Parts: sequence; structure tokens; C-alpha cells
Amino acid sequence: MKVWVVVSGVPYESSEAIEGVYSSEEKAKEKLATLDNDRLSYAYYEECEVE
Repeated sequence: MKVWVVVSGVPYESSEAIEGVYSSEEKAKEKLATLDNDRLSYAYYEECEVE
């Protein structure tokens, strides 16, 4: 099964937070759009395979 994980963090602070795990890429994109993604922070999603 594929899931999409949305992750956010701040460069140079070596910590990231999982913002959510979604069953569709569209839902992950929607969540990503709601996060504050400025030059001092970042957010992305990636596809993962789970059993």
C-alpha cells in the first residue's frame, strides 16, 4: 500500500515533524498547501510503501 507522508522542519535545527500520513497524493498536497512554508522553514511530502 502506498501512503504519502507530509514533513515539515527548519533548516539547521536537525528536527523534522510528521504533519500527517495520507492515503492519496491529493490529500497530501492539500495539507502541504496549508503549512507555513517560508524561507525559514520547509515542508514536503514523499511517497512511502507500507504493508
